Amino acid sequence: MNSAKNISISENWLVRIAWLYLLIPFLIFCLGFLRIYISLPILTLFGWLSIRLWKSNQSSEKLVRPSSDWLFLGLIVLAWVFLSGVGGYAFQNTDFNGRNAIFRDLINYSWPVYYTNLGSSLMPAHTFSFVYYFGYWLAPALIGKLLGWTAANIALFLYSVLGVGITVSLLAKRMKTSLLVSILLLVFFSGMDILGALLKQYASPGIYPTLWPPISHLEWWQTYQISSFTTQLFWVVNQAIPAWICTMLVLTRKDNHLIFLVWSLCFFFAPIPALGLALLVFAQVLNDLLQPIQNESKTSFWRAMIARLHGLFSPENILGGGLVTVLMYFFYQSNRSTGKIGLIPLDGMAIISLILFALIEWFVLWLAVAKNRRKDISWYFMGGLLAVSPMIDLAGTPIISERATIPFMLLLMVWCGETLLHERSKTSVLVALLLVIGACTPIYEMNRSGVRTAEFYRLPFVQQKVAGQCYVKQEDRIAFYDPEKDHPGELVAEDWYSLASLNLEYLVSYVGDTSNATFFKYLSR
Repeated sequence: MNSAKNISISENWLVRIAWLYLLIPFLIFCLGFLRIYISLPILTLFGWLSIRLWKSNQSSEKLVRPSSDWLFLGLIVLAWVFLSGVGGYAFQNTDFNGRNAIFRDLINYSWPVYYTNLGSSLMPAHTFSFVYYFGYWLAPALIGKLLGWTAANIALFLYSVLGVGITVSLLAKRMKTSLLVSILLLVFFSGMDILGALLKQYASPGIYPTLWPPISHLEWWQTYQISSFTTQLFWVVNQAIPAWICTMLVLTRKDNHLIFLVWSLCFFFAPIPALGLALLVFAQVLNDLLQPIQNESKTSFWRAMIARLHGLFSPENILGGGLVTVLMYFFYQSNRSTGKIGLIPLDGMAIISLILFALIEWFVLWLAVAKNRRKDISWYFMGGLLAVSPMIDLAGTPIISERATIPFMLLLMVWCGETLLHERSKTSVLVALLLVIGACTPIYEMNRSGVRTAEFYRLPFVQQKVAGQCYVKQEDRIAFYDPEKDHPGELVAEDWYSLASLNLEYLVSYVGDTSNATFFKYLSR
């Protein structure tokens, strides 16, 4: 291979870029939301930890790939993020109504964000504050404060492109494969939702999701879902990309001296995926501790165990990870929906439904990759979480199965990729077949975006509705159950426009009562 045609990035810089990608929004949060005498010591601490990272991360390994591989990666990532709707250049799914309102409020309001007109006239001003996992928007929102809405969306688009690029680079490093294979696996990996939709159509013809035209949201064949990575990008980019990067940093680490700090930053960006990542981190640490020790003497055994535990008690984990975790715990605790957790009612039909869901979504793949993973504790934790998560109800939603499963589904994808790339067996053929069937889900998601985007750009210019022109009053909103029919004639989903336009009952997941919250009494500006 001609080295002149290769482009490389050192493992050191890959980790550093990922570190800055995750850290900078947290530091912006500290400066914008905390009292100055609290935020400045935090900035000093993380400046010191960053210097330690720069000095200690001295790997000689490089990610070396042909220039054509990097070119194809760039083109595919740009196209994928474009179709997701991030930035407002292509059709945005229903969830962007809330995403855009959050983004706009972070730009237009002073930080911390307070809403003064929520609820009844008896409520005092500044009682409610915006309390949500909005870390993903902070850096682009800061640019928006300086340069406006258009610049903010460009920054958000580029930030998302960079995040996907970091994820794919870490995937290629872990799976020892090309960037092209890694991005295609990330885009098309999914459970076999098409089979669930076929069964639903057979039982109740015409019930959503329909199979033709191929633009339905197939994952709505069941009341809960385990979202494909394309679905995550197209619906919950703010949770997906940070969770992907944190998971891959855990899976590609050399030791454990950053592992809890990485988890805490996931908690900052996406607390629900962080629940799943916590299980994965625990499993990975147990794997490290239980590795066989060559010398069987008691003295060497305990020395080896202490050496393995040593990294867990690094300043990065104890000071950095501990501070982020405690700070964000107090922040999220003031959210009005915190703690509303329970189990769905289980009867005979519910149990049958759960078994069918498992078989279609993950169980067969999980068994297929078991051959070389049964000594990995992560495999058992994965099966347990994927089985239990659809039974858990959080604040009236199945969000645990949708989001807490992200880290383990990424690991399952890695194992499937390793099976396809590095094994030649009947198992690899089975995995390939299952992944081809599963690819229908992301194909339908991308088709919907492509069709709706093309429809918009074919409209006469005078009929096109753009950002800022499509605000709908709350009492006039229509609840669409088919995402492909949402906000017709528009690319941008802006029915909400601002969270301040909604009533307090609907805002339960977005605001906190500041009157008795520790964070707003003692920490916030």
